[in-house]
Amino acid sequence: MPSYISAPPAAPAYYPHIDGLRALAVVAVVVFHTFPQALPGGFAGVDIFFVISGYLITGILLRALDAGSFSLASFYARRVRRIFPALLVVMAATLVLGWLLMLPEELSQLGRHAAGGAGFVANFLFWHESGYFDNSAETKPFLHLWSLGVEEQFYIAWPLLLCLLSRWRRAFVPVTLLLALASFGYSVYAALHAPDAAFYSPASRFWELAVGGLLAWWHTYHPPRTTPAPVWTLAAAIAIASAFRLIDKTSLFPGYWALLPVAGTTVLLAAGPAATLNASLFRLAPVTWLGRISYPLYLWHWPLLSFAHILQGGNVAEAVLWSALALSVLLAWLTCVVVEGRLRFAMQGKPALPVALAALLCALGGFGFQLYRMDGVPQRELLSLSRYLPMAATAPSVAATAPAPVAAVLPAAVPVALTQAAILPDTPATALALQRLRAMRAADYHYVGRLQLERNRIERYHSCHLMDIESAPSSFADYYAGHADCITLAPQRRNVLVYGDSAAAELHAALVRAYPDVNFLQITGSACKPFQAAYRNKEHYCVRQLAYAQQFAASHKLDGVVVASAWQDDFRVAREDLQRFRAAGHPVLLAGPPLTFSDNLAMAMLRLDRKQSLAAIAQNMLEPSALKHADAMHAFALENRFGYLNRLQLYCEGGCPLISPKGVPLILDHFHLSPQGVELLADRIRSSQVLEHQLWLGQGG
Repeated sequence: MPSYISAPPAAPAYYPHIDGLRALAVVAVVVFHTFPQALPGGFAGVDIFFVISGYLITGILLRALDAGSFSLASFYARRVRRIFPALLVVMAATLVLGWLLMLPEELSQLGRHAAGGAGFVANFLFWHESGYFDNSAETKPFLHLWSLGVEEQFYIAWPLLLCLLSRWRRAFVPVTLLLALASFGYSVYAALHAPDAAFYSPASRFWELAVGGLLAWWHTYHPPRTTPAPVWTLAAAIAIASAFRLIDKTSLFPGYWALLPVAGTTVLLAAGPAATLNASLFRLAPVTWLGRISYPLYLWHWPLLSFAHILQGGNVAEAVLWSALALSVLLAWLTCVVVEGRLRFAMQGKPALPVALAALLCALGGFGFQLYRMDGVPQRELLSLSRYLPMAATAPSVAATAPAPVAAVLPAAVPVALTQAAILPDTPATALALQRLRAMRAADYHYVGRLQLERNRIERYHSCHLMDIESAPSSFADYYAGHADCITLAPQRRNVLVYGDSAAAELHAALVRAYPDVNFLQITGSACKPFQAAYRNKEHYCVRQLAYAQQFAASHKLDGVVVASAWQDDFRVAREDLQRFRAAGHPVLLAGPPLTFSDNLAMAMLRLDRKQSLAAIAQNMLEPSALKHADAMHAFALENRFGYLNRLQLYCEGGCPLISPKGVPLILDHFHLSPQGVELLADRIRSSQVLEHQLWLGQGG
């Protein structure tokens, strides 16, 4: 028996170090959600929870099976007593806050998620919602319930498997190991080929709970008696710390990366209570206290942070974040003392109470589903709290005053100018436009949604613009052969290829309107960064679409290639792929990032009360990084002799317009324009004569 493994005795007991591990997991998750830059891999704390859960629950099941006292009814009653009380309180409070504070679209979505959370299938809902135009994660107060869904789905099958294998005890390890390896293999594959499925699917997480189960089996039937060497717990701590620092949102997760938190947690659990780290840090009173409130803290923290994001347009003041954090801890403690400490333990020996709790959760889910069916009850009066919250500090920004041909399209001889953008100040016309927007929305609840559908139509979604990985073709040559209007050259006209993501699809629509005498071809895909280095999976549909676009450019005579994207600070690694377009003999025009906001601007307009300033709210939501990227991209374009269109500066010449006089939002979400916004951008492109100034369409004609 390995000397580095020790364990508790078979009888149930309280082990402070397990609460210490829970504290580590919940702190990592909460810090990641509150200050993501501080702990980019903090979401791996959920994987720590999975291993702990598999370990504890499997131990309970094995002891009950050995004692001949196991029954599915008692097992699920125990799960209800453990999970439901705090969950009911948090879900009910969140729905009440949603009723008071959310717009109908938001409340409708919240109701749908409440129904999914109550049925423990939230992970499947979020899996299928995770698209490029889906609301940002921060606006989904029940998003964190995906992990409860995965866990409870595991515990539907796991007790049945253990019952089946109880007659053949020796088969437990090979069968569980085989299933865990299959799950891990799927996790690795899906992380590369279907990242949304990898994150939310129970099949890709089964192995994490099963690893805890395997350790519980070992401790139950082979209880070790030695104290582990400190080096093992140190290595485990390093593995977990490395996961928190090295993993981020771009990592292929869970996949191989999940081995770090899973292996680290498994070793710390295997080491037992006498191990150096477990007997010191993880036994400290403040640490174990956090561990005891970890479940309600996990439940409370995300809805509070989510409402802060919703009310402040995604750009949350630091004071608000800290306040939400403190309130989460307070509510978690109260929930632990009042709900879990008194109510849950008062239910011991009362078989009707778990049934009543299950009925209450079903009723809450049913209420959520009704909110979804009723479109979020549009006739509600909202409680406005936004103006009472402190605003986040924002970088100052001045309105652009230079004429477009100079400010937006600088020739190579002119030094790079600083991109400037300021929201147009509020005027009486702004108040009238907002009033008209509210009236149109009151007459047609789906007004903003219809604008989005019309935008999708003019930008040729689901034909020239691919939406997601599920709709990606196996052969782009065959696909575009069936959508010939996307790439058909016009012999008597100039032919220009537009390539990139949804920002490129949007620019294509504007260019078509600005230059009706030019034939603009379109090869675009949602969230497709225009360079291969962004993708570790070289079979990703965006990589294959880029390869097709480059091959198309190399085999056809074009008058130019326009490459556009919602660029961030990653454009420099695109040099090689951009040069491939130029190597085919085509001038290349880079289009800079669009005007970008921290949250859905159209929803922020609808949320405004009559005492709030649209300009102030929008300025607070403005992402200053887009301005920096626009300037850096211009320098990059000059350095590499690419043409450059400063889209942000062009749109914001003289001030950034947000709403038309008729009350139509010009920007519908973080940056995507409405059809009217596309028309405005087209007018400014036309007046700037950007293509002529770049001298790759105007030459010779």
